[in-house]
Amino acid sequence: ARTPATTPAPTWAPTPAVTPAPTARTPAPTPAPTPGPTPAPTLAPAPTPAPTPAGGGGSCFEAAGNMTLQIGRYRYSGNCAAFSYNGWCGQPSVVDACPITCGRCTPAGCTDNPNFQVNTGMGIFTCKEWKQYACWDSVKSECPSACGVPGCGR
Repeated sequence: ARTPATTPAPTWAPTPAVTPAPTARTPAPTPAPTPGPTPAPTLAPAPTPAPTPAGGGGSCFEAAGNMTLQIGRYRYSGNCAAFSYNGWCGQPSVVDACPITCGRCTPAGCTDNPNFQVNTGMGIFTCKEWKQYACWDSVKSECPSACGVPGCGR
């Protein structure tokens, strides 16, 4: 019969020598570097003064075409539709310059008829549904804002 091999008993690892605590304090980290210079703005016409929203004694108006707006630390050029498409209607400079596109106000004669309905091959549409489709001519007079009738935005 064979005898099993003997396993040696475990030994304790040596403990490291105790080192004294540091006497000098480590200096605090320096602040992170600031970002590089802001990029130069693209050439664009000077921005139109911010319109006064309807109900505030002024008119509900926004300029057509491109403008340059300050958004945060940067200046961007584009038209109201582009600013809206990029989700910037929450920025004060954008909603001030594009109150119609951003939904702050509706120009006179551009209010959609809340009771309008028309039967289509895809069901009954109200002005709200027409926002995502090319409006029929017969719908434009009932839903000028939703249909993007010139001067009414979209």
